[in-house]
Amino acid sequence: MKRLSLLLLFVLACIFSAHAYQKVSLDITVNQKKRNMVIFTPNTVTKNMPLMIVTHGMNQSPEYQYDADKFYNLIDTEKFIVAYLRSDGNTWDIGGTADQNFVLQTIDELYDKYEINKSRVYWSGFSMGSMLMYHCMPNVQDKIAAFAPTSGVQFSEQPWTKCKQPVNLIHCHAYGDDVFNYNQYGIRAYVENFAKMNEYKDYKKTANYNPGSWFTGDKEVWSGGKNGSVVELFSYNNGGHWPMDGNAKEIWNFCKQFSLKSLTEEYQEIYQKANDLILEWKDTPEMVEKAVYKTLNTALTTYSEENTPTDEDKTKAISRFTTYISLFESVAKGVNKVTNGGEATQPDGFDPNFHIYLCFGQSNMEGNAAIEAVDRVNVDPRFKMMAAVDMPSSNRKKGEWYTAYPPLCRNSTGLTPADYFGRTMVEQLPESIKVGVINVAVGGAKIELFDEDKCAAYIAGEADWFKNYCKEYNNNPYQVLVTMAKKAQKAGVIKGILLHQGCSNNTDKNWPVMVKRVYIRLLHDLGLNEEETPLLMGELLAQAQGGICWGHNSVIAKTSPVIPNSYVISSANCPGAADGLHFTAEGYRMLGKRYAEQMLKILDQKKEIDFDTTETPFPTEKGTFNPSLYLEGVYTHTSVVNTFKSTDVNNFGGWRYTKGIDLSDHKYLVLNLIRVPSSKTYLRIYDTDDYLNPCFSYELPTSSKTHVIDLTTLVDGEGNKIDPSHVYMLGFQNGTKDQSLYVKSIYLSDDGENPTTGIEDIKMVENDPYAPTFDLSGRKVVAPSRGIYIKGNKKVLVK
Repeated sequence: MKRLSLLLLFVLACIFSAHAYQKVSLDITVNQKKRNMVIFTPNTVTKNMPLMIVTHGMNQSPEYQYDADKFYNLIDTEKFIVAYLRSDGNTWDIGGTADQNFVLQTIDELYDKYEINKSRVYWSGFSMGSMLMYHCMPNVQDKIAAFAPTSGVQFSEQPWTKCKQPVNLIHCHAYGDDVFNYNQYGIRAYVENFAKMNEYKDYKKTANYNPGSWFTGDKEVWSGGKNGSVVELFSYNNGGHWPMDGNAKEIWNFCKQFSLKSLTEEYQEIYQKANDLILEWKDTPEMVEKAVYKTLNTALTTYSEENTPTDEDKTKAISRFTTYISLFESVAKGVNKVTNGGEATQPDGFDPNFHIYLCFGQSNMEGNAAIEAVDRVNVDPRFKMMAAVDMPSSNRKKGEWYTAYPPLCRNSTGLTPADYFGRTMVEQLPESIKVGVINVAVGGAKIELFDEDKCAAYIAGEADWFKNYCKEYNNNPYQVLVTMAKKAQKAGVIKGILLHQGCSNNTDKNWPVMVKRVYIRLLHDLGLNEEETPLLMGELLAQAQGGICWGHNSVIAKTSPVIPNSYVISSANCPGAADGLHFTAEGYRMLGKRYAEQMLKILDQKKEIDFDTTETPFPTEKGTFNPSLYLEGVYTHTSVVNTFKSTDVNNFGGWRYTKGIDLSDHKYLVLNLIRVPSSKTYLRIYDTDDYLNPCFSYELPTSSKTHVIDLTTLVDGEGNKIDPSHVYMLGFQNGTKDQSLYVKSIYLSDDGENPTTGIEDIKMVENDPYAPTFDLSGRKVVAPSRGIYIKGNKKVLVK
């Protein structure tokens, strides 16, 4: 009975050891052709596993190869994946790139399927499969960490002369090989050339070396090469020209030492991933209470950089994090994530300093890249988003404002250019300015989706997944955008429109006209002025970044003549995703910042002038009068005359007071000209720091050179009073290109004729160091010297 039990245990052990892996056949499409591979994985696949690619010999197959080399005996204990590729016919393409593309695409496909460790991909092969490896080697060094050819060399090429960096290589070859004869093909010299290329420092030969199998041979190792590179040649005494299972362990033990990244880089990468997961799920109470969350969170401290000083520590940390992350992600699949929707803060009435931007388009504006940890933090509360639809996973309600944490479009959308457009805007604009975005976008949409006259028919002919997206917008995304925008106008001012669309209208020459149709209708429905509402259009993914719709960028470039107040945002050098349509997260960040940079130029916030106004609020020296506060102009100053010339129609130039200036102590503003204006010219005064806001506008009559403005009765074009105690800009708008205004003087007056001296009604006092004293710019002075100051809300002369 005891012997029977032992026998049963032995049989069960054999059964379980024989099935300590999973085997699947996988087809993929490469260069428009179906290609096949056989994959072996451990019974339990976790993320970040290494991958071994194997290419068989001529007239052979994956089945023949894996029956002979038996890598599958190692994978359950060593925890890696093996992919046996099948040739297209009986041979491999050892002169071109067809099978090289097969190898490279295999890496990407298995990353998508198993999330393999792309830094630990290795390549082994036999006979012609080794010839393919040597042929491809110079072109795939950035993808393969170590090469393990057996029983074959590409004798017609010298790949070591083409490699751009050192190589890690183990070559196994039988002395008795009768196809690739060891001496005839100069196997040792061929392999040694790679060691010389590596500039090796150490050499060691071990005779009668046994790799743990039934045969022995000579093991030669050239080590200490550049970047720690190693070359090994195992020349064995037994066998001939066939795959040897005894080489599998030697090959694996060699390859597993190497990674495309250093140990420190691997540690930093997996540590960052762990940290990102904690940040990603920190707003989900159900997940935070789970053991896997607490364990991973604790590991961030236990295996922090300061607690892992040695390579051994880092290796242990990588192993622990790999396990914890796998468990974490497994549990997370069953939990509904709660996204940080940002603080819900609804505006209390209208604020002219709340700048609003409408965003629309297709998938790139919708947000296609995964939101990364860096995108989930440090959003300035001055950057807001209005939810255009209900977003339950972010606890957001349609039509309400929130701090603009991503996603900005809908549930399950990703990063979009609007994210870093808004972040950059609030970073560059004065703190008094808030920025809000409303994003209505649908992946795959043609511009026709936003044309109300064509929308219904267009949706009716599309796929169900597209119809489901449109349902979230009541099958009329344009109308949702308008409805949200009208609500937003009760809180702030619409400053511009952002568009990113075109892939679905690729190279359609009518696109600019169709865009204008949507743009003009938006302006009409929202009561906006075309001259004051710029349209910013982003280019599609560039050809150099792998874009497949890059040709449409030439169509986008032709929009400016159709829509004069439009601007093209370059996508040059913005990284793209593998699909050739979308940008990566970094690409969206770059593109969003470029949208903002263009808008800031339009607002002219980067041309702020800060100058001393102690003597006069209207200094005429060069560098104080800005001729290009809006559009372009030129200013010339001499001792006799100050000339302001417009180079653009409706150009505005003048003085900008970055912190505002108080003119309320004076009743009049007096302007004296040398010549009367030749055409329409306006004096404009703003109590907000934005040219596009309402302002006081006074047309200078062509009948007089002297003009007196009553500062106590200023109103804007809508009849609202302008506050002279908070003036941010004062200047001139020329209505005609190349028109010049010749200014003799401009000053403040209390009688409408004579300039104020700044010392009327001055009280003579002794210097009192204990009383609060301010200079004429409102800056507190601790110990004033002689001069004119503000004390007790009055001008005083300190002697």
